[in-house]
Amino acid sequence: MAVPKEGGRQSYVSSTGPKDMHERFFTSEPTRTLKAEHEGATVTASIWYAANSGPEESGFRAVPHVGHNPPVKGFPVMKVTLESSGHGYENNWGWLQLVEHIRPDRSVEDWSPDPFPMVRDRGIPFVTFGYLPTFYDAPFWPERPAIHWQADVFLAPIVREPTDEHIRPVLGFRWGFRIGNAGTEPELIPLEVLGADAWLNHLPHLRSWFPDWRFAERGSLKE
Repeated sequence: MAVPKEGGRQSYVSSTGPKDMHERFFTSEPTRTLKAEHEGATVTASIWYAANSGPEESGFRAVPHVGHNPPVKGFPVMKVTLESSGHGYENNWGWLQLVEHIRPDRSVEDWSPDPFPMVRDRGIPFVTFGYLPTFYDAPFWPERPAIHWQADVFLAPIVREPTDEHIRPVLGFRWGFRIGNAGTEPELIPLEVLGADAWLNHLPHLRSWFPDWRFAERGSLKE
């Protein structure tokens, strides 16, 4: 859908915007809205973030390997949509999600990229990509260990030649959950806007996991 802006410029929105919202646990207005400028266009990311109310509401019927009634209640659900004043190929974007599992003593138990399952073994760093892509995620841990599950999400323009062009993030945010004591209820961590330092912390891991891709030192993330 295109919405006219001042001066005749149009704004293009991803297909699953607020009017199409089906998840009942989300409010009509986004939890947070982030904006970035890229090559003369403005891209707006609208983030919805809430506690999961149940497997049916969060669409787990489409994920058969988790069982009939996975214990997802109380864990976080996140969805982010895009709107852009760009045109055509300017609206091709990719989302990266980088997940850390942090122990109660604050040591990192595990770090991993979180690409879409069908491309997990194909060396592609994006969790989803395309024309104004929407990203949705609803993690849960049925064992409920004492853990801090933290996901850093970055938006970057799609590159056409991974060996020649750098992935340059334009905005980022952090979300996730913590379980203070094993077996207890999860608690959502606050939604946090990320800057260049967070991206720099991930660069060694990204370059190790995806040696065929090039990653910029900063992109246009704020300090």
